[in-house]
Amino acid sequence: MPEHLGASHADEGGARSWRIDMHGDIDLRTAPALSDQLEALADEKAVLVIVDLTDVEFLDSSGIRALVHGARSIEDVGGRLLVEGASGAVARVLELTDLLRRLGAED
Repeated sequence: MPEHLGASHADEGGARSWRIDMHGDIDLRTAPALSDQLEALADEKAVLVIVDLTDVEFLDSSGIRALVHGARSIEDVGGRLLVEGASGAVARVLELTDLLRRLGAED
Protein backbone atom coordinates (compact mmCIF):
# COMPACT_ATOMS: atom_id res chain seq x y z
CA MET A 1 0.00 0.00 0.00
CA PRO A 2 1.45 3.43 -0.87
CA GLU A 3 2.71 5.44 2.10
CA HIS A 4 0.24 8.29 1.48
CA LEU A 5 -2.68 5.94 2.00
CA GLY A 6 -3.52 4.11 5.18
CA ALA A 7 -6.61 2.16 6.14
CA SER A 8 -7.80 0.65 9.37
CA HIS A 9 -10.81 -1.58 9.80
CA ALA A 10 -13.16 -1.08 12.71
CA ASP A 11 -15.66 -3.92 12.96
CA GLU A 12 -18.11 -3.38 15.81
CA GLY A 13 -21.25 -5.43 16.12
CA GLY A 14 -20.94 -6.84 12.64
CA ALA A 15 -20.78 -3.43 10.93
CA ARG A 16 -18.28 -3.14 8.12
CA SER A 17 -16.73 0.27 8.76
CA TRP A 18 -13.47 1.53 7.33
CA ARG A 19 -11.37 4.63 7.84
CA ILE A 20 -8.83 5.76 5.24
CA ASP A 21 -6.27 8.31 6.42
CA MET A 22 -4.83 10.21 3.48
CA HIS A 23 -1.54 12.13 3.60
CA GLY A 24 0.09 14.69 1.30
CA ASP A 25 -1.46 15.25 -2.12
CA ILE A 26 -4.31 13.49 -3.86
CA ASP A 27 -3.43 14.00 -7.49
CA LEU A 28 -2.87 12.19 -10.78
CA ARG A 29 -0.06 10.17 -9.20
CA THR A 30 -1.85 9.12 -6.00
CA ALA A 31 -5.58 9.12 -6.84
CA PRO A 32 -5.50 5.67 -8.54
CA ALA A 33 -4.50 4.03 -5.23
CA LEU A 34 -7.44 5.73 -3.50
CA SER A 35 -9.78 4.64 -6.31
CA ASP A 36 -8.55 1.05 -6.07
CA GLN A 37 -9.04 0.98 -2.31
CA LEU A 38 -12.55 2.46 -2.52
CA GLU A 39 -13.53 -0.04 -5.22
CA ALA A 40 -12.19 -2.90 -3.08
CA LEU A 41 -14.25 -1.68 -0.12
CA ALA A 42 -17.35 -1.48 -2.34
CA ASP A 43 -16.65 -5.07 -3.43
CA GLU A 44 -16.60 -6.01 0.27
CA LYS A 45 -19.94 -4.24 0.71
CA ALA A 46 -18.62 -1.71 3.21
CA VAL A 47 -21.38 -0.04 5.21
CA LEU A 48 -19.39 3.09 6.07
CA VAL A 49 -16.12 4.46 4.70
CA ILE A 50 -14.62 7.62 6.18
CA VAL A 51 -11.85 9.31 4.22
CA ASP A 52 -9.85 11.54 6.57
CA LEU A 53 -8.34 14.49 4.70
CA THR A 54 -6.77 16.17 7.73
CA ASP A 55 -3.22 15.67 6.43
CA VAL A 56 -4.02 16.34 2.76
CA GLU A 57 -2.49 19.53 1.39
CA PHE A 58 -3.65 19.36 -2.25
CA LEU A 59 -6.59 17.81 -4.10
CA ASP A 60 -6.93 17.96 -7.88
CA SER A 61 -9.59 16.78 -10.32
CA SER A 62 -8.30 13.21 -10.28
CA GLY A 63 -8.76 13.16 -6.51
CA ILE A 64 -12.27 14.52 -6.87
CA ARG A 65 -13.00 11.85 -9.45
CA ALA A 66 -11.71 9.13 -7.10
CA LEU A 67 -13.97 10.36 -4.30
CA VAL A 68 -17.05 10.71 -6.54
CA HIS A 69 -16.65 7.31 -8.20
CA GLY A 70 -15.81 5.69 -4.88
CA ALA A 71 -18.87 7.21 -3.23
CA ARG A 72 -21.09 5.96 -6.07
CA SER A 73 -19.64 2.46 -5.90
CA ILE A 74 -20.10 2.26 -2.14
CA GLU A 75 -23.63 3.72 -2.37
CA ASP A 76 -24.48 1.14 -5.04
CA VAL A 77 -23.93 -1.62 -2.47
CA GLY A 78 -25.90 0.21 0.24
CA GLY A 79 -23.01 1.92 2.01
CA ARG A 80 -21.94 5.49 2.57
CA LEU A 81 -18.68 7.35 1.99
CA LEU A 82 -17.93 10.43 4.11
CA VAL A 83 -15.00 12.82 4.10
CA GLU A 84 -13.75 14.65 7.17
CA GLY A 85 -10.90 16.86 8.24
CA ALA A 86 -10.62 18.92 5.05
CA SER A 87 -9.25 22.40 5.55
CA GLY A 88 -7.75 25.24 3.55
CA ALA A 89 -7.53 24.75 -0.20
CA VAL A 90 -8.78 21.15 0.02
CA ALA A 91 -11.96 22.25 1.81
CA ARG A 92 -12.43 25.03 -0.74
CA VAL A 93 -12.20 22.60 -3.66
CA LEU A 94 -14.74 20.32 -1.97
CA GLU A 95 -17.05 23.29 -1.34
CA LEU A 96 -16.81 24.54 -4.94
CA THR A 97 -17.69 21.10 -6.28
CA ASP A 98 -20.50 20.65 -3.72
CA LEU A 99 -18.78 17.51 -2.42
CA LEU A 100 -18.38 18.89 1.09
CA ARG A 101 -22.15 19.11 1.42
CA ARG A 102 -22.72 15.71 -0.21
CA LEU A 103 -19.92 13.75 1.47
CA GLY A 104 -19.12 15.84 4.54
CA ALA A 105 -19.28 14.08 7.90
CA GLU A 106 -21.66 15.89 10.22
CA ASP A 107 -20.27 16.81 13.63
